[in-house]
This record gives sequence, structure tokens and C-alpha cells, in this order.
Amino acid sequence: MATFWTLGCDADHPQRIAAFWALALGCVKESGFDEPDNASIVDPDGRAPPLVS
Repeated sequence: MATFWTLGCDADHPQRIAAFWALALGCVKESGFDEPDNASIVDPDGRAPPLVS
């Protein structure tokens, strides 16, 4: 049985970090996290946990 976690990090420019990791990991930005101080990316197939900054 797999256990999934959400990985969070603190960043000065979360939108830039999210854009980089979304491209690198094949993820997409999660809707609702479009403020300058928040960002979240998710696996479009729902297999991996979200990454939040």
C-alpha cells in the first residue's frame, strides 16, 4: 500500500519555482493557487502528491 504526502517549501518566488518544477516533472499548476505568495502543482493523472510553495 502506497502512502502519499504533500511536499511544501518556502520560496521567495513561488510562481517561478512552480513553473520550473511543473515543466521538469510534467505537472500542471493547481487552480486556486495563483496568488503571488502561493503556488501548487499537481500530477495531471493524479498519481503523485501535490507540490506546494
